[in-house]
Amino acid sequence: MKILVLFLLLLANTVFAQNNAYQEAIKNGDMALKNEEYEKAISKYKAADAIDPSQRKEAMERIDRVFKAISAKKEAAEQAEKKAKAAEAKTAEALSQAQIAKINAEKQKKIADENLQKANKLINAFYFYDNKFAVAFKDRKFYFIDKNGDEIAKLGKYKEANNFDYDGWAYVSKEDGKEYLLDTLGNTYRVAYNLADLSPDIEALDLRNKEQADFPLQALQYPKLKVLMINQIKENTKITIPKQINQLQALTFLKLQYCEIDTLPPTFFELKNLTYLSLQVNQLSSLPAQIGELKNLTSLDLGYSQLSSLPAQIGELKNLTSLYLFFNQLSTLPAQLWELKNLTSLDLVGNKLSSLPDQIGELKNLTSLDLGYSQLSSLPAQIGELKNLATLYLRGNQLSTLPAQIGELKNLTSLYLERNQLSTLPAQIGELKNLTSLSLSENQLSTLPAQIGELKNLTELDLSENQLTTLPTQIGELKSLTELNLSYNQFKELPTQIWELKSLTKLRLHKNQLSSLPAQIGELKNLTYLSLYNNQLTTLPAQIGELKNLPELDLSDNQLKELPTQIGELKNLKTLYLSRNPLSITEIDKALQSLPQIEKLYLRDLGLRTLPASVLSLKNLKTLNLKNDDDKKKNPNTLSAAEQEKIRKLLPKGCEVSF
Repeated sequence: MKILVLFLLLLANTVFAQNNAYQEAIKNGDMALKNEEYEKAISKYKAADAIDPSQRKEAMERIDRVFKAISAKKEAAEQAEKKAKAAEAKTAEALSQAQIAKINAEKQKKIADENLQKANKLINAFYFYDNKFAVAFKDRKFYFIDKNGDEIAKLGKYKEANNFDYDGWAYVSKEDGKEYLLDTLGNTYRVAYNLADLSPDIEALDLRNKEQADFPLQALQYPKLKVLMINQIKENTKITIPKQINQLQALTFLKLQYCEIDTLPPTFFELKNLTYLSLQVNQLSSLPAQIGELKNLTSLDLGYSQLSSLPAQIGELKNLTSLYLFFNQLSTLPAQLWELKNLTSLDLVGNKLSSLPDQIGELKNLTSLDLGYSQLSSLPAQIGELKNLATLYLRGNQLSTLPAQIGELKNLTSLYLERNQLSTLPAQIGELKNLTSLSLSENQLSTLPAQIGELKNLTELDLSENQLTTLPTQIGELKSLTELNLSYNQFKELPTQIWELKSLTKLRLHKNQLSSLPAQIGELKNLTYLSLYNNQLTTLPAQIGELKNLPELDLSDNQLKELPTQIGELKNLKTLYLSRNPLSITEIDKALQSLPQIEKLYLRDLGLRTLPASVLSLKNLKTLNLKNDDDKKKNPNTLSAAEQEKIRKLLPKGCEVSF
């Protein structure tokens, strides 16, 4: 009887704990939904479903609410846009009321833009695999959407579904309750996640993140397997691929990563149906000539191996679209590599290539090329023949110049040139009209060509760690720019054209020689991040208070003795850095009294012997840093142990303080 009572008590406690966990997950999901954190809300509701499947109906209804909220936002944005267009049309109908109509149209357009920005934030909140697919939920079914919010019919509808993972697979569950892997073409594969779950109808064996002592020989008994994935082994072991691997003739997708594989048996190359092969992070020092027999391969990943050469037969893989050879020991490439005319992605980062052959220009279908961290000192003119190239990585080389033909890459959207030895840029850089991201950090640039202003679609420009003292006036023509990094240069003042960049959200000006900021800083109304640390600023303009959307401001390591009262107008400011300035406690108090919403505050090396009283009134404070810099100790804080203990007790619950 006692045992029965004890069992019932334990059961009751378990049920109680389960119910508490379920309710907590639902509560957290509701809070996330209220704060418009939609992906977090879905995650919490899914967690609730996993905790207590008996209450699935409630969890699914809440997930449905999330997607309805997203749809409502999207619809509101579209309606506002329609109204804006209608208002603009009215201006054409009545010239006598043209000015009024124009004003109204502009107001409607502004509202539309704001709603569309909110809708875009919703879209950005979701994880889109390959910038294409995200999971959605409606009418008790999971399905997949594109960035327009439209359903992708070929991917189907499911009882349960997760987002696509890094390898391009989505977990789904059908109405029959069985689990499947879904690929991006809409094909489903009955999946097992453990050897014990293998059965004749299983087509995919997913052992990722499950330690293996060796190759799972049991899998060889299931010739219908089309997908096999392993990426983890037990310590001090390695996988030896058995010669019987050729029994898995149905394999199309094979991933054997982090397996310490050092050889491939001849029978391995009898897997003629393979379309995807990843042997990333192994110990292969050579690649057998038989690799050329895998003629159906479209993707081959040999990254992080020990390859010092490639066989000529690599050129027989005519169907290859993606070839990953990053971080090997390659100093030369076989001529046959340039025969892979269908390649769209080629990754050679981290090898020992000192030059590129002219034949690089033969890979006309390339859209992505990574040549970073090699030993390239120049580029052949034929680089300009890669007309379809959208992304080009050249970071970490020894380039001192770029060929004029770089300007022929008209479809280029991203160009990464950081950590080279560039002292000039060719005027042809301005011909890259579709460029949205340009990184030139850690070079030797002292000037930029005027043609930089022709990059009208540029949204991100990184010029940090160069030798710039000025910028061409044409910089002001980059109206689409949202992120500008000018840190670690030699600017004593900033060109006035910067204040014309009204779309800027992030502006990094730290580690320069600025002694003042102009009043025009207040014109950058969209700033969400402003870094000014390690300059020579003695004052800030009153117009700093016009940056109403600014949540983060770094003023550390300057010569500020006072802060303008207008700093209190930054009602969205959550993170403030004031470290290593000659600010008095009175001045700090005055500023913080107007900023009660501050969540993170940095007051390092300010000579504090006691805490400014206003800090204790910051009810939302989550982080308080009062540490000293061991390397500088310009004016260290000297808070006694008793004072530190007092501060800990008086700060808001949960606030992390460091001394």
